[in-house]
Amino acid sequence: MPANKNHHFVPQFYLRNFGGGASVGLYDLERRVHLATASIRGQCQRPYLYGRNPVAEKALADLEGVAAQVVSDIIATSVPPPPGSKEYFNLITFVMFQWARTPAAGKVMDTFATKMARSMLKVPGVVPDRQREDIDSFAVHFRSPITNSMKLAATMLHLLPDLAMKIVVNRTSVQFLTSDAPVVFFNQWCQGTSGRGSTGLASAGLQVFLPLSPQHLLLLYDGDVYVAGKRDSASVEITAIHDAIGLNGLQLLTAERNLYHSAAGSMKEAINRLPFRWRTTRADAVALERALDETGREQRTHIYQAPAAAKVDLSFMRVTRRAKQVPLSARPSSYREAARRADEMVQGPRERKRNTPSTANRWHIIDD
Repeated sequence: MPANKNHHFVPQFYLRNFGGGASVGLYDLERRVHLATASIRGQCQRPYLYGRNPVAEKALADLEGVAAQVVSDIIATSVPPPPGSKEYFNLITFVMFQWARTPAAGKVMDTFATKMARSMLKVPGVVPDRQREDIDSFAVHFRSPITNSMKLAATMLHLLPDLAMKIVVNRTSVQFLTSDAPVVFFNQWCQGTSGRGSTGLASAGLQVFLPLSPQHLLLLYDGDVYVAGKRDSASVEITAIHDAIGLNGLQLLTAERNLYHSAAGSMKEAINRLPFRWRTTRADAVALERALDETGREQRTHIYQAPAAAKVDLSFMRVTRRAKQVPLSARPSSYREAARRADEMVQGPRERKRNTPSTANRWHIIDD
């Protein structure tokens, strides 16, 4: 039997930062059960998750090796690596692939493909009328959805380096926890909007959260939209319990089944206080808008990551004066200029004007 049959999708070194020795506290979201000691070795792993060819598993192990030292240094100093340094790029690469390598990310890929395929089948004339009622039972499953999400991560990694980086240091009585899908993309600036995604990697107002330990959390954010703590500080300390609860609650947006924590005596109560209403299914995480033109023969489809159900108010993050002046309705269609330029350098020039069915006058939204 191959030694690397069981592939971990959240590294063991990472979970050890939250646990004690070989175990970590666990909360099962499906069964609503608390476990004070769960074996770290047995968590977040599946047989041959990345296939039987060891190349992907080996590459991820190498990435974990360099990231482990960077994360260890952050926990020891509460300071992120300097922008542009090798350690900085190792860290954002780790963040991107940690998002992409989980079964939760794979399920989102399947959901994107399924909803897009159903939309294509609903184009007038593609499917006989007598069969149209069966379209919504049709599903697409990639043979290896996680491989697809990791390929996507590799092609979009260049969109992250313009984001500002800070370490959030937790000085409250509620420790940070993590999950089996710990990287969270969010956008406080676009809260309250609908009809378009706002957590794309080039989106203005993007925030990326990754807990690193019970006292440390990595924050990436759009520096043109937010100010996090003091401008000249590499870290920001939080003392308000509602900030810690809000940051922990964000894990509910991505977690597939388990939350992980230090098993401190206060954590059971802290978990019970989480806003469980924020949890969404993978199907709800993807939204699709379909519209027909005036003739009823041409279809346009807009698919996007659905706005999160969470409503987060982090006291240490302020919206800049310029960003406040942007109308709420216009925010989801805004892009970071540096990310756009980086994308055009890699992908080539793209059309600047982006119309969705909601904003194109000649299109009529179809309510499926």
